Amino acid sequence: MSFTTRANAMHHFTQLYGFPIRLPACARLAPENSEASPLQKSIFSREQEVLLFALQKARRDAGLTQTQLAERLQKTQAWVSQCETGERRIDALELRAICRAIGIPFLEFM
Repeated sequence: MSFTTRANAMHHFTQLYGFPIRLPACARLAPENSEASPLQKSIFSREQEVLLFALQKARRDAGLTQTQLAERLQKTQAWVSQCETGERRIDALELRAICRAIGIPFLEFM
Protein backbone atom coordinates (compact mmCIF):
# COMPACT_ATOMS: atom_id res chain seq x y z
CA MET A 1 0.00 0.00 0.00
CA SER A 2 1.37 3.41 -0.87
CA PHE A 3 0.20 6.88 0.04
CA THR A 4 0.51 10.04 -2.00
CA THR A 5 0.46 12.51 0.89
CA ARG A 6 1.57 12.45 4.50
CA ALA A 7 -1.92 13.57 5.55
CA ASN A 8 -3.45 10.63 3.66
CA ALA A 9 -1.12 8.16 5.37
CA MET A 10 -1.61 9.64 8.83
CA HIS A 11 -5.41 9.61 8.41
CA HIS A 12 -5.30 5.96 7.31
CA PHE A 13 -3.27 4.89 10.35
CA THR A 14 -5.44 6.89 12.74
CA GLN A 15 -8.55 5.18 11.34
CA LEU A 16 -6.91 1.75 11.42
CA TYR A 17 -5.39 1.87 14.93
CA GLY A 18 -7.61 4.41 16.66
CA PHE A 19 -4.76 6.75 17.58
CA PRO A 20 -2.52 9.05 15.55
CA ILE A 21 0.83 7.71 14.43
CA ARG A 22 3.71 10.03 13.64
CA LEU A 23 5.33 9.26 10.31
CA PRO A 24 9.12 9.15 10.32
CA ALA A 25 10.74 11.92 8.30
CA CYS A 26 12.19 9.31 5.95
CA ALA A 27 8.83 7.72 5.09
CA ARG A 28 8.70 7.26 1.35
CA LEU A 29 5.48 8.31 -0.28
CA ALA A 30 4.52 7.37 -3.83
CA PRO A 31 4.44 10.21 -6.34
CA GLU A 32 0.98 11.46 -7.38
CA ASN A 33 -0.78 9.19 -9.91
CA SER A 34 1.87 6.48 -9.83
CA GLU A 35 1.89 2.81 -9.06
CA ALA A 36 4.63 1.56 -6.76
CA SER A 37 6.71 -1.14 -8.37
CA PRO A 38 6.18 -4.55 -6.74
CA LEU A 39 9.96 -4.91 -6.67
CA GLN A 40 10.55 -1.52 -5.06
CA LYS A 41 11.82 -1.95 -1.53
CA SER A 42 9.96 0.33 0.83
CA ILE A 43 11.52 1.36 4.09
CA PHE A 44 8.12 2.18 5.50
CA SER A 45 5.18 -0.09 6.16
CA ARG A 46 2.22 -0.14 8.47
CA GLU A 47 3.82 -2.91 10.50
CA GLN A 48 7.10 -0.99 10.76
CA GLU A 49 5.28 2.09 12.08
CA VAL A 50 3.47 0.04 14.72
CA LEU A 51 6.79 -1.53 15.77
CA LEU A 52 8.42 1.90 16.08
CA PHE A 53 5.53 3.19 18.15
CA ALA A 54 5.71 0.13 20.43
CA LEU A 55 9.48 0.56 20.89
CA GLN A 56 9.12 4.20 21.87
CA LYS A 57 6.28 3.37 24.24
CA ALA A 58 8.17 0.50 25.88
CA ARG A 59 11.22 2.71 26.45
CA ARG A 60 9.12 5.50 27.92
CA ASP A 61 7.10 3.08 30.07
CA ALA A 62 10.41 1.79 31.47
CA GLY A 63 11.26 5.38 32.42
CA LEU A 64 14.28 5.52 30.13
CA THR A 65 15.51 8.35 27.96
CA GLN A 66 17.09 7.63 24.60
CA THR A 67 20.46 8.47 26.15
CA GLN A 68 19.98 6.00 29.01
CA LEU A 69 18.91 3.25 26.61
CA ALA A 70 21.88 4.02 24.37
CA GLU A 71 24.26 3.66 27.33
CA ARG A 72 22.77 0.26 28.18
CA LEU A 73 23.19 -0.84 24.56
CA GLN A 74 26.66 0.71 24.23
CA LYS A 75 25.37 2.75 21.31
CA THR A 76 24.87 6.46 20.75
CA GLN A 77 21.69 8.40 21.46
CA ALA A 78 21.56 9.16 17.73
CA TRP A 79 21.49 5.41 16.98
CA VAL A 80 18.49 4.94 19.30
CA SER A 81 16.76 7.96 17.76
CA GLN A 82 17.33 6.63 14.24
CA CYS A 83 15.87 3.26 15.24
CA GLU A 84 12.82 4.86 16.84
CA THR A 85 12.08 7.15 13.89
CA GLY A 86 12.58 4.52 11.21
CA GLU A 87 15.66 6.15 9.72
CA ARG A 88 17.47 2.92 10.54
CA ARG A 89 15.95 -0.53 10.36
CA ILE A 90 16.71 -2.90 13.17
CA ASP A 91 17.08 -6.64 12.83
CA ALA A 92 15.75 -9.31 15.19
CA LEU A 93 18.98 -9.53 17.19
CA GLU A 94 19.05 -5.77 17.73
CA LEU A 95 15.38 -5.82 18.74
CA ARG A 96 16.15 -8.57 21.24
CA ALA A 97 19.02 -6.51 22.68
CA ILE A 98 16.77 -3.44 22.93
CA CYS A 99 14.10 -5.45 24.75
CA ARG A 100 16.70 -6.82 27.14
CA ALA A 101 18.05 -3.30 27.81
CA ILE A 102 14.53 -2.00 28.45
CA GLY A 103 13.83 -4.92 30.75
CA ILE A 104 11.04 -6.67 28.88
CA PRO A 105 11.09 -10.25 27.56
CA PHE A 106 11.57 -10.34 23.79
CA LEU A 107 8.73 -12.80 23.21
CA GLU A 108 6.39 -10.75 25.39
CA PHE A 109 7.20 -7.65 23.34
CA MET A 110 6.32 -9.47 20.14
